[in-house]
Amino acid sequence: MNIINEERMVHASPGAVWAVMSDIARWPHLLSTVDKVTPLDAAAGGVGARFAVKQPGIPELIYEVTQWVPDENFTWVAMSRGVRTVGRHLISAAEGGAHLRVSLEWQGPLSKVITVLFGTRTANFLRVEADTFAASAMRE
Repeated sequence: MNIINEERMVHASPGAVWAVMSDIARWPHLLSTVDKVTPLDAAAGGVGARFAVKQPGIPELIYEVTQWVPDENFTWVAMSRGVRTVGRHLISAAEGGAHLRVSLEWQGPLSKVITVLFGTRTANFLRVEADTFAASAMRE
């Protein structure tokens, strides 16, 4: 199991952070780390919603939302040969705003190989995403 985390204190309400972070279909317009998001279901969010996500230098993955708690968190999971990718997006109220945490975890027999191949890039992506979510929420 290999986990990469990024955390930020955001001077905006948890609701403002959630509004930016949970609008997954908008990510390609907001984030330089996402080339394309294709919703595969009618639902824009919520448990069971699926999205095809293409990021620079990473094969397209199909993520399915497994947890969705508005204004607090969502988790999604992508399965590929030998590895399960779990992305977590967490928001909690904090003095002066919200605490934001984004993380990616690789599980399975190929998780160490994936970490070697994509770990540095993914850490950079999570850093950009946390910064962008925070800055965008503060502008809302």
